[in-house]
Amino acid sequence: MRKLLVLAMFLTSATIFAQGTLTGTVLDSEMNGPLPGATVMVVGTNNGTTTDFDGNFSLDVKSASGRISITFIGYERKTIKFDVANDATQDLGTIALGVDADALAEVVITGIADLAKDRETPVAVSTIRAAEIQEKLGSQEFPEILNNTPSIYATKQGGGFGDARINIRGFDTNNSAVMINGVPINDMENGAVYWSNWAGLSDVASAIQVQRGLGSSKLAVSSVGGTINVITRAADRAEGGFVTAMTGNDSYLKTVASYNTGLMESGFSTTVLLSQTQGDGYIDGTEFQGYNYYLGFGYRPNDTHDFQFTVTGAPQWHNQRSRSSSIDTYQRYSDNDDPNIKYNEEWGYLNGEEYSFRRNFYHKPIMSLNWDFDINSKTELSTSAYASFGRGGGTGEIGTINGKRQFALPRTNDGLIRVDDIFAYNSGQPVPDFGNDANPEGQRTLTDGIYLNQGNGDRSSANGITRRASINSHNWFGVLSNLSNQLTDELTLDVGIDLRTYKGIHYRRVNDLLGGDAYLQTDNDNNVPNPVLRETYDADPNFWVFSDIDSEEKIDYYNDGLVRWAGTFGQLEYNNEVISAFVQGSISNQGFKRVEYFGELEGNQETDWENIIGGNIKGGLNWNIDEMHNIYANAGYYSKQPLFDAVYINFGNNLNPDLQNEQVIGTEIGYGFRSSFFSANVNLYRTSWADRFESDGAVFNAETPQEIRGTANLY
Repeated sequence: MRKLLVLAMFLTSATIFAQGTLTGTVLDSEMNGPLPGATVMVVGTNNGTTTDFDGNFSLDVKSASGRISITFIGYERKTIKFDVANDATQDLGTIALGVDADALAEVVITGIADLAKDRETPVAVSTIRAAEIQEKLGSQEFPEILNNTPSIYATKQGGGFGDARINIRGFDTNNSAVMINGVPINDMENGAVYWSNWAGLSDVASAIQVQRGLGSSKLAVSSVGGTINVITRAADRAEGGFVTAMTGNDSYLKTVASYNTGLMESGFSTTVLLSQTQGDGYIDGTEFQGYNYYLGFGYRPNDTHDFQFTVTGAPQWHNQRSRSSSIDTYQRYSDNDDPNIKYNEEWGYLNGEEYSFRRNFYHKPIMSLNWDFDINSKTELSTSAYASFGRGGGTGEIGTINGKRQFALPRTNDGLIRVDDIFAYNSGQPVPDFGNDANPEGQRTLTDGIYLNQGNGDRSSANGITRRASINSHNWFGVLSNLSNQLTDELTLDVGIDLRTYKGIHYRRVNDLLGGDAYLQTDNDNNVPNPVLRETYDADPNFWVFSDIDSEEKIDYYNDGLVRWAGTFGQLEYNNEVISAFVQGSISNQGFKRVEYFGELEGNQETDWENIIGGNIKGGLNWNIDEMHNIYANAGYYSKQPLFDAVYINFGNNLNPDLQNEQVIGTEIGYGFRSSFFSANVNLYRTSWADRFESDGAVFNAETPQEIRGTANLY
């Protein structure tokens, strides 16, 4: 009897600890392509895994039978039963997930990110999900992923790493809103988005949604062309990780490593991603190196509260091709009859090493704390507090050699800058073909016993050429909060606030004297104790963005741009599954202030705050005629505050005498068709834009001692 009892206990134990293996492949039902990174979990446990790049998974299970749940952001959840024998493998085959617009609400900030839903939100919208992002990405830049999206045009521009440009309906990012999880990232002074600062977004994006036109965003953002909202991964993804490496032409190498803890029993979760990218660049002289980090910490103590803290940044440097050359120039420096489209006039060699006068370097981490609070079954509060600290800029030349700028000096037979000869001239060695009638030997003279470089100044002077760095740093803080209340089964009301404060810090500093001994500072109208500067600063990204920059020696210009923003918004939405409609309004006050440290004397350097009210009102309606057909329409009016450079013109503290808001009116109608075979969307829109302010540089008597540069303001 005792032996039978022992045997029974052994068999029971063997059953408890029996282990089998489940395998399968997860696909996108629309594209019939793999879904890398899909989560596969045993229902009711913390046991799970993620699919590999080809959508395959292998999961060890401790139970002989049960169910697994397959999820992926932006797709329908699927649950499958399994029944596997001990030490056996069960192949579940191909598992296809269908697209689900509602599933995007599973991401980081559900209440802040205004995500449009197909056949519900009456706007023109396209959503690119993670599987499609990974399929298209390769070595492309982030904006190029969107090139097949309607009304989107993206280009590499000069070809430097992160120098891409994107337009929506013909409007650039100055007049289109770009957001991460609903938080605006357009520069608060000029509205631009510098994609090199966000090179790592493709590694952490779970989805990208493009809303064309004024869109459904509740914020008073500059969405004349449209809105791009990047949704990043949540911290509570299933436990697992991966390491990948990618190589390409021109020494391209990218490595990525990521790990997720999954949602632990304590309610905490963590996700970490690190990547590094480097290469020589397809265009000549465009070497680059960049890093990316993403840290996500989640805490879900109960079903009522969800906290997510994220920090991401992409410190990088890259050499650029910022000047466009003529076809004749491309042909001249070609080895055959075809134009040399790789030619770049911005670089040369110094001591046998590549040396570019155009080098961008920047680090702009952004951190946010997001809190989702389910007050009751009908009311939700979503709040995001965020901060961003940008440090860096771009290099270029300043100064002349015998009245000639760097680009006007003689070049090598290959069209490269003779950097070695610039170094030789700056250090006092003769370079005859750099000379002129007044200095035929091409040799500079000493100033107080040293070779002293200067700014552009008098074009007839022989003051040497310096590589300077134009710094565009900033400190940016903000809070977004949205309260949503379901008034009835069909009616929802949202109200919220949008608060921001921004300080832009602009100056130049000496990066490389190129053989000179010092630099003479002549641009500060205030008394400078020692205008002879010997300090140089690297053109590399500052990994520690909190380091002191006030003590840096500054040249050419130095000013601060301050912006403060306070806004409120509201939206009423109706939806009965056949008819959906919304009306939305927002109002904001933008305050602008400028501080000029060089061009104004102490005591008169700060302007007063210039406060400007703006806002928008818009609405739309969608009608689902049946399961296949729907039509929609929307319209809106936007009173858009001018950008900072339109408030204070001519690069000084001069207030625009004709300051007024820009007026934008947008209207749109659209039709959608859905079937099991294909889908189609057609829309017709009109955008009118009045009272725009533009400015452009003006040059008179170029390349002569009488050259005059100024700004043309167009009202």
